[in-house]
Amino acid sequence: MLSAFFNVLLFALVVVMTHGQCPWHGDQHGLFHPETPNPRVIVTGGAGFIGSALVKRLRLTHGPGQVKVIDNLSRGKLENLSYRPGNVSINLVEDFCNIDLRNETATLQTVRGAMTVYHLADIVGVAPFLIEDNTLIITHVLRACRQNMIRQFINAGSTYSSTQPRSPISELSYNATQSAEMKKAHAWSKLLNEYHAQLAQLEGVLDVGLLRFHNVYGPHSDWSTQAIPKLIRKAIQFPLEPYVLLGSRSQYRELLFVADVAEALMLVQKKGLNKGVIQIGTEDMTTGRQLATIIRELVQLNMNKTTVQLPRHQTSPSRVPDMYDGKRAWQLLEWTARHSLAQGISITVNWMFHAMNKTAFASPAYSDRVLVILIGTPRGGPLAWKSLKKHVLVPLHADLMLYFGKSDPNIEHNNISFAYWKDLHDMAQHVFFEDEHSDWGDVLDQASLGHDSRPTDWLSLCKFRPQWLGGVGRGCNHMAGSAIQLAFKYLVQKKLVSTGLIDQYDRFVYSRADFLYACDYPAIATLDASSVWIPDGEDYGGLEDRHMISSRRGILTALNMTHDLMSEPTKWFERLNQSVLGQGDWNPEKILLVYYNYTQGIRVRRFNHPAFIVKTAVDKARWMHGDGSLLPSPLNTTLRVKYPGELYISQQCLSWKFNMENLIQSSPLEWFTFPLAVRPADSKKMFVGSVLAKFLNV
Repeated sequence: MLSAFFNVLLFALVVVMTHGQCPWHGDQHGLFHPETPNPRVIVTGGAGFIGSALVKRLRLTHGPGQVKVIDNLSRGKLENLSYRPGNVSINLVEDFCNIDLRNETATLQTVRGAMTVYHLADIVGVAPFLIEDNTLIITHVLRACRQNMIRQFINAGSTYSSTQPRSPISELSYNATQSAEMKKAHAWSKLLNEYHAQLAQLEGVLDVGLLRFHNVYGPHSDWSTQAIPKLIRKAIQFPLEPYVLLGSRSQYRELLFVADVAEALMLVQKKGLNKGVIQIGTEDMTTGRQLATIIRELVQLNMNKTTVQLPRHQTSPSRVPDMYDGKRAWQLLEWTARHSLAQGISITVNWMFHAMNKTAFASPAYSDRVLVILIGTPRGGPLAWKSLKKHVLVPLHADLMLYFGKSDPNIEHNNISFAYWKDLHDMAQHVFFEDEHSDWGDVLDQASLGHDSRPTDWLSLCKFRPQWLGGVGRGCNHMAGSAIQLAFKYLVQKKLVSTGLIDQYDRFVYSRADFLYACDYPAIATLDASSVWIPDGEDYGGLEDRHMISSRRGILTALNMTHDLMSEPTKWFERLNQSVLGQGDWNPEKILLVYYNYTQGIRVRRFNHPAFIVKTAVDKARWMHGDGSLLPSPLNTTLRVKYPGELYISQQCLSWKFNMENLIQSSPLEWFTFPLAVRPADSKKMFVGSVLAKFLNV
């Protein structure tokens, strides 16, 4: 299934990136960056069905880096943490930790630095190992909370229906409520967890919250084992799979949507600590027949499927209704279920169509998974990064990968300047660093290695001056730092392969951090996937080399330029020597054009780029220093336009969106000052500035 395949790839990605380890910021802070404020939260089992729903709910109120997930992925799936493919709720590099909590040393080392631990990690298996494993897990987690001075511990439990007769619901008091089926090892293990937590509370070192949930269903539940998603699966698959309902059609159950569970977990931290066990349910009893009818109608509606019949049933021991008294949850937490059964089932059916690779709800806008890759240094400043999020990441539902030089003062995590680019860092799902090199030829040496593992004589290419190998020592003496761009092409190519990211995404945007986006990025799904797309303008006799869009099948070929040039310098020396482009100075743009002309499998097409490069007062630049300027923003940053042609071209994406006269009359006159050589008329100047002010919310 697509779901299983996606999970395997994500699992491989995290294993490769972390090498089995977790982010670590010292004994005091553990998984959390020292600058991360409270509330800091750890969710054990956070990649599971309920745990992932809680993580997504927490992220609505908690900032980047404040929510950490611990999960060994024995049952949890990293895909559960995604809102949709390509849009993950946490940073999988910084905020996810793959450890087994049965390992005491690993647990004591990892569960620290938080204010609150939500404990949802749970082993499901065969007694007695199930009880033993879950007892080990909660013992280790509680010990870590005590030892590492974590004050709040919240335990998620379950209620179980019983095959034994019970009193009617109306006669049930809270004190009589139990986890009902004592023959089940899992029920015993849940009760033992509650008992452990209550003992810790009595010691006075922990504030403890205890919740018990009734039958939970919703997106990311297991359709191979859990009753409701299993029945939905049968309806979708019918008639290939018989629509069979296990148990009696008249059997009652209390059904609880997973988003309502996540809300209860949030509330217990605020209002339900040290209040004993609180049951979470709906008080609405549903028969198997009622449930099957709702599922049938929703599947028929969304699949135009009229042949789904009400299911026949297979007999099983009759179970009494789950028993719930909702007064306590309302009195203590002011909690009540927000989703009706029909609403919850509708959302779950919708999700299952996606998850089972059905096309009934497929949306062209989300059909391609996009990874935006920024290389080099965090230049451009907060306004540029805000425009990246607003006009690229959000419209494309894209993930962000940063690959920066480590020793730059703007990058060091232990340097106060990290605060300057922290917003950009927190947008990213994948962050990598490369040591700054005094001679970037060291990386080109790696790129040149052939089958004999010996570097080639690529320095012969230094003849083609003056600036496409800038940043290389050894007597090359080219201007600027263009060799750094070459080096990062090689480094990114390696990283995409070694981490498995190449298999996670359909399209790749290869760029830099200092582009300011004036309006929304092109709809990548509509672009020809067989082409490499490069922006118009700034060609300098060749092809623009600062920005590129490619599909999965093209990105590695496009990035292979560095390896090709360095590993076969004699061949490329001849080609460059014969090129008519060499009649003038050589620059990166000309080298790129020659490479693409000779390389099979690369077809270049152009598009109007909705962005232009800007430079802040703190940005270092080895080449152009910027013409023109941007009026001071609310962040007190003065931006300069580096390449006037880019700014002029980017205006084309604005003119069709707005009526110029209306904007000039209704908007404040905040605008760019253009270089004199390309300055438009004053009215257009006001129009462009007004549009940008609106789009960037400045």
